[in-house]
Amino acid sequence: METYSMKVAFVGFVTATVFLRTRLHPTNEAYGNEYLSCLFFGLVHMMFNGFSELPLMISRLPVFYKQRDNSFHPAWSWSIASWILRVPYSILEAVVWTCVVYYSVGLAPSAGRFFRYMLLLFSVHQMALGLFRMLASVARDMVIANTFGSASILAVFLLGGFVIPKDDIKPWWTWGFWISPLSYGQRAIAVNEFTATRWMEPSAISNTTIGFNFLKLRSFPTNDNWYWIGVGVLICYALLFNNIVTLALAYLNPLKKARAVVLEDLNEETQTASVSNARQGRNEKKGMILPFKPLTMTFHNVNYYVDMPKEMRSQGVPETRLQLLSNVSGVFSPGVLTALVGSSGAGKTTLMDVLAGRKTGGYTEGDIRISGYQKEQQTFARISGYVEQNDIHSPQVTVEESLWFSARLRLPKEISKEKKKNLVYWRSPEYNLVRLIFTTVAAIILGTVFWDIGSKRTSTQDLVTIMGALYSACLFLGVSNASSVQPIVSIERTVFYREKAAGMYGPIPYAAAQGLVEIPYILTQTILYGVITYFTIGFERTLSKFVLYLVFMFLTFTYFTFYGMMAVGLTPNQHLAAVISSAFYSLWNLLSGFLVQKPLIPVWWIWFYYICPVAWTLQGVILSQLGDVESIIKEPMFHGTVKQFIEQYFGFKPDMIGVSAAVLVGFCALFFSGFALSVKFLNFQRR
Repeated sequence: METYSMKVAFVGFVTATVFLRTRLHPTNEAYGNEYLSCLFFGLVHMMFNGFSELPLMISRLPVFYKQRDNSFHPAWSWSIASWILRVPYSILEAVVWTCVVYYSVGLAPSAGRFFRYMLLLFSVHQMALGLFRMLASVARDMVIANTFGSASILAVFLLGGFVIPKDDIKPWWTWGFWISPLSYGQRAIAVNEFTATRWMEPSAISNTTIGFNFLKLRSFPTNDNWYWIGVGVLICYALLFNNIVTLALAYLNPLKKARAVVLEDLNEETQTASVSNARQGRNEKKGMILPFKPLTMTFHNVNYYVDMPKEMRSQGVPETRLQLLSNVSGVFSPGVLTALVGSSGAGKTTLMDVLAGRKTGGYTEGDIRISGYQKEQQTFARISGYVEQNDIHSPQVTVEESLWFSARLRLPKEISKEKKKNLVYWRSPEYNLVRLIFTTVAAIILGTVFWDIGSKRTSTQDLVTIMGALYSACLFLGVSNASSVQPIVSIERTVFYREKAAGMYGPIPYAAAQGLVEIPYILTQTILYGVITYFTIGFERTLSKFVLYLVFMFLTFTYFTFYGMMAVGLTPNQHLAAVISSAFYSLWNLLSGFLVQKPLIPVWWIWFYYICPVAWTLQGVILSQLGDVESIIKEPMFHGTVKQFIEQYFGFKPDMIGVSAAVLVGFCALFFSGFALSVKFLNFQRR
């Protein structure tokens, strides 16, 4: 919980300094947009924070299913306990965020509105926790749950009333607005702020007050009752989601683990040989068919120490090291099966790990020799096989294929390739197939929500809505890529530790393979998404603009995927990677140029805009589609061309398309390099 509170305080501090009260004044509707952006970001941040509940829930399910099947407790008791334990967490998040942000930004100076703001954030967070707990308990798989978690955020976000106002939502999506939890939170938080006394000054552009006019312009209600309606609906959603969690835990069983099965026809030569042997009644020759040189392993006076645990030092133990092995000697002879026998905790596994060179810490002393020669770990790893006590197997290959893979990498080149098979199949449908399905569904949602908006360029609101469409797509599809790749990389990293210790390959080839294997799927994802959204949103049908659109989307999906890989590589476990990633998603969301346009970002935060990859994506895509449009916009607050509006409002210069693409390539290289260096220099395995 300490990690969460620190993250909330940090993001809250950034938000407070971006929307600092000295820069905002409730004097006109233009400032109202900035206040609304701050309020909306607080709600979205609470939603993103709830996302970290998803991997935590998935990790607890195996133990729960085992206890449930053995009648330890019913599903409802477990789900209620999990829910109650998260209530203090929601209270802490709401209190920390409100105390850091509310008065720093300069929201309505009223104690009642202050506590109502806090209550609303608490309700949103409880709703988000229930939503992602529900998705985890129904999906029961990390990759599937991550993917549909991103999909749910996308749907709730798009139809929340901020990215596209309620009155501009297409008729066929109006129902989505009314069932979106975020739409109730958005209306409640807007009413709580803009009905305050300080917004009751007469408006210069209408016959009502500034606050009421702003609410009407953004299609929000003006009645105070909508605050309590919003809180009530959010609490009802939290109850609904947690009830579904209980039902899922009670009636759903764990997903069966996928098993890779390879069916291959025996070639004619093999079949003939088998028939011949059967007819002749010959026994099949068994044993080692490859050249093999027997070796002897001896060890004498082996000692192994670890640093004294803090608990023992605090109890007054004077030694700095704790000895686990004391003067152990022995011999392993070829052709002799040697059994190491002892009670639990005697040090059997410790001794074997020391002899095999698999210890990642501690201090080893003694003499270990292979056929009389001093043992060298790099050579020893290539001539020996070691089956660890606790091991993990890659779910994408069969055990047989793992043996062939090991043989191909470890046996000398004199052995023919036929004897060193390595087959590759489509083995991750829950990752690759689900990702492509989600991309298709998300593209259809985005295309139908923003139907033909790209051809409408007659008002500033049209252009802001186009920006919102592109912003939503790149942020949420990108987050989906980063989130769904993390469990895959986390599992495979454990396998990598074992195979690296066995001398099968180095960290750089492994990292390169992990990165390159993503490219074909990202390219397919880009084509699926690009073709659907480009024509449904209604962008200009020219080949050059279509190609640029695909290029920027491909680079965006790539750097998000590589960022997800890097986040896992730099952290000891997937849960911590998810928590840290959510903080970065929030910052990228805040300073990408949509919630706060580039010209309005304070000078002390403008540096972060330039290192925010999402900002460069938005700049590149907007300029590639609208940067050369000379259509005239005539409005009371702006008169000029589309090109001029983009430069003045968003701060995008028309000649920055190439620079934006180059910067995104740089981010791809940076995040991939971070992943490669992390697997090379960091080892979070402790044994």
